[in-house]
Amino acid sequence: MSHPKTEQMKEEARRTGEEAREEIDQAVEATKEKGRQLAGEAKQEASKIAEQQQQNVAHHMESIADALNKTATNLDEDQAWVASGARQTAQALDNMSKSLRENDFNTIVGDIERYTREQPTLVLGGAAIAGFFLSRFLKSSDNRGSADTRQAAPLAGTENDRAGAQNDVFIPTSDISRRP
Repeated sequence: MSHPKTEQMKEEARRTGEEAREEIDQAVEATKEKGRQLAGEAKQEASKIAEQQQQNVAHHMESIADALNKTATNLDEDQAWVASGARQTAQALDNMSKSLRENDFNTIVGDIERYTREQPTLVLGGAAIAGFFLSRFLKSSDNRGSADTRQAAPLAGTENDRAGAQNDVFIPTSDISRRP
């Protein structure tokens, strides 16, 4: 037979253990709830950022499509087949831009995956054409920057250097009447 004081102590220890378990379970549940709340807030913030970036991408796609259409117009006479490809790519970019503006991120990803599986050649061809035009654009931008540097170079130096180099300076046609 056990002693009554021992039984009382056992009972008290059991109750204390149950209370501690209940407090731990409550703390765990509160922590889980706080984690769910923080995850929801993070998901909302990430969604806002993704939406902003989605709109930025749509704007850039429209800009690229405009540039492709302008380039196609310039290539119509010399390279009609490239101009046609540029127009088709610009149209596709316009369509994707509109889709980006009108749909949520998950819908867009699904559409892109489906389209790429259905039309891999067109997607790769469009990427190649876009790369071609981007390289031409960057090359022409670089050439303009180099030409500006070459034109400005003769103006540097001594007064005699500038006077001797005056005939080498590029003067736009609108400035011909002001030429000394």
